[in-house]
Amino acid sequence: MGVHIERRKVGGSPNSGCDVNFINYAIINWSFRSIGTVAPGCGIHADTAYCAFSANQIAGGPAESGLSVYIAVVNTLTGSSKIHRVNGDPFNDGFDHFFPWATTKADGSVYVGWYDDRNDPFNTKVEYFVGIRPMVGKTSQSRRLLVIPHLIPASASPGVASSEDYTQIASGPDGVVHAAWSDTRDGASMQIFSQAVTF
Repeated sequence: MGVHIERRKVGGSPNSGCDVNFINYAIINWSFRSIGTVAPGCGIHADTAYCAFSANQIAGGPAESGLSVYIAVVNTLTGSSKIHRVNGDPFNDGFDHFFPWATTKADGSVYVGWYDDRNDPFNTKVEYFVGIRPMVGKTSQSRRLLVIPHLIPASASPGVASSEDYTQIASGPDGVVHAAWSDTRDGASMQIFSQAVTF
């Protein structure tokens, strides 16, 4: 599945673009719908939009077996943009990072949340991760990760995987970032959980 990110000047024609390639998950256990991880989840601060998405390949560069989380940083006035890889584990390590969403705080810091399977040696469960870019202008190398440690089964019961297709992360006027995701920690059903992100 190919996706084209097109950059436009406000009220004008495209001035450049970037091809993003979604091939597939590395782990065969995941039955999640792919469209949920390709579609970007965005936050905006002043004149800059931050859109998180998952992909196997960016702009014709090297492809990896698993999905990484990327963030497109777009100046909404000029159309200029940059793309940064968010998850900090080694490139092409065979793990998947998917269903990301981005939000920003008033100080310009950017938070991205996503599902991540790097900590399960059997590749049947995922955790919810949160990463941070401390302020506008810093590279994505300046990040910290909060790992919400409950492992989420790939599919709790037949047909339930679609209910895990999206997560959300948002900040309010109080400056607190809240993450929301689905998991099956009660062992019986899919539930929605939320946690304040304090770093």
